Amino acid sequence: MATKQRSLILNIVKNMQGHLSADEIYILARQEMPGIALATVYNNLNALYSAGEIGKVKIPDSADLYDRSPTIHEHLICKNCKAVTDLLLPDIRRYIEECINEPILSYNLSIDYICKKCKNNLVINR
Repeated sequence: MATKQRSLILNIVKNMQGHLSADEIYILARQEMPGIALATVYNNLNALYSAGEIGKVKIPDSADLYDRSPTIHEHLICKNCKAVTDLLLPDIRRYIEECINEPILSYNLSIDYICKKCKNNLVINR
């Protein structure tokens, strides 16, 4: 049985646009439930991720971000602003499985790049 806190956190993740950190989810959760603790948010996010209800994007040297989609998919990560964008490469899993001749249980593929917004700002700021 889900607690009120877990239901609130799941609702925030499922209805958010993009990918948010636990701290950002905590800020949103406090708007609905002012007494919620940051540890409660972290614990519930980990439980929801472990249960396969939400996804997690691991970003080197940055906080993990949470994804409303628990299905395996790829991400583009801007090296400048750290924006994360979903990327769907439907044949990559099959290709890798064919290369290693074994089934893949899970994977995390993130591609670093500079997004258009940052690229345009870099050109302007020169």
